[in-house]
Amino acid sequence: SDAWVGLMDLAAAREAAADLRGSAREWLRTKPECIRADRDVVLKLVQKDGLALEHASHALKSDREVVLAAVKKGAFALQYASRQLLADRNFVLAAVQCNGYALGCVPE
Repeated sequence: SDAWVGLMDLAAAREAAADLRGSAREWLRTKPECIRADRDVVLKLVQKDGLALEHASHALKSDREVVLAAVKKGAFALQYASRQLLADRNFVLAAVQCNGYALGCVPE
């Protein structure tokens, strides 16, 4: 069935994300939404390259843990965080604690 194929693809994507040697950003950009929305896949990728957050689903750009993991790897990832997170002062403070350079990446 299609659902079984989808699960197989997702399992393969999770394994590939964990073992990825190339560009996490480029790899995620080419994947379908179901993979870009998978928290496990995206978390593994942003831990390798914070800017991979650009290609994550909107929901994951609102996920505090995922975004902070991305910011820890690269302050510029903060530009891809959801507006809701960026409006949360406590979140912004946490991001700056993860990566001091994030302060310069907070939109006005």
